[in-house]
Amino acid sequence: LNHMDNDNIIHPHLWSVQVQKLVGKQSLDNTDTAACLTYVTQHLDELDDKMKQYQTKYNRKKNQYLNYLPTIQAFVHQQLESARLTTEQQIALVQYNYNYHVFELKFRTFNPTREQ
Repeated sequence: LNHMDNDNIIHPHLWSVQVQKLVGKQSLDNTDTAACLTYVTQHLDELDDKMKQYQTKYNRKKNQYLNYLPTIQAFVHQQLESARLTTEQQIALVQYNYNYHVFELKFRTFNPTREQ
């Protein structure tokens, strides 16, 4: 015990004032290195437990969304296929109209109307 008091006197900078105050509220004894270490260790354990809980919650949500992934991919593929077909249809119509116009011009050069 005497050694711990000496550590506190020799190394007062080891524990922040906040930790010393929190430990002082919990124990009526002098704030010593062992009490600070115990307090900080308990707090770190609590934070570690919370981190594990959050990791578990995150993994559960991630797996839940992974189950939706094939459905989402199928929907996107369907929409892209629909857009592709619409675009190809428009291209085909433009090509048809162009070819029809070219054919009509050639036909008129070979078969002039009475006005020409």
